[in-house]
Amino acid sequence: MELNNKIVLVVGGTSGMGYAVAQQALAAGARVVVASRSADKVAKAAETLGAGASGEQVDVMDGDSVARLWERLGQVDHLVICAASIKAAGFRGASIEDAQASMDSKLWGPFRLIQKARIAPDGSILLFSGLASRRPSAVTGTLSAINAAVEAFGQALALELKPVRVNVICPGLVDTEYWDSLPPAVKESIFAATVARLPVGRVGTAGDIGKAAMTMLTNDYITGAVLLVDGGGALV
Repeated sequence: MELNNKIVLVVGGTSGMGYAVAQQALAAGARVVVASRSADKVAKAAETLGAGASGEQVDVMDGDSVARLWERLGQVDHLVICAASIKAAGFRGASIEDAQASMDSKLWGPFRLIQKARIAPDGSILLFSGLASRRPSAVTGTLSAINAAVEAFGQALALELKPVRVNVICPGLVDTEYWDSLPPAVKESIFAATVARLPVGRVGTAGDIGKAAMTMLTNDYITGAVLLVDGGGALV
């Protein structure tokens, strides 16, 4: 019970990787708060997670909404931010408006949350980037830039916010609800191609990310780290 009686706020904790982090934090004894823009998703996630979990509605794009969240919560021990709305596109295919909206969601959203946050001195902040920062492609120009910015931001904060620890998880391909919007055949093709090249021979699960997050939250000798949880994807 490494997180016994600790308060863990998971922004983006109503589904996917964030929900897996919330589950494992609960199993480690934490009191977990899941937060999202959708009141319905927050209520459903908190109910499904069960005892020890509660929910908060917040829009990370709205500074006033973020300020009200921290007024309600006060101090927490660990802040996990994996909420983002991204439109991936190559440089030529991206509009300035879409690129700015993606950057606002994945970088400036966490910026707003952290700037107002009250984190216990022995606590931590955990951000999420993505493998496009290390393995860019012709269709990830904006996403690669945003993920790289998140990683640099996290490392700079590790120095500025000490003794609070700040780390970043860089996930590879993870099978979550995000992919369900694709036609099944397209999803299957993407996953099969990834499995064929990954050293581990499979795509990731949300649980894989949850386990990695627990390491970052509970090991107080880790700060300023960018942890690749990608099945070896950065190598191939």
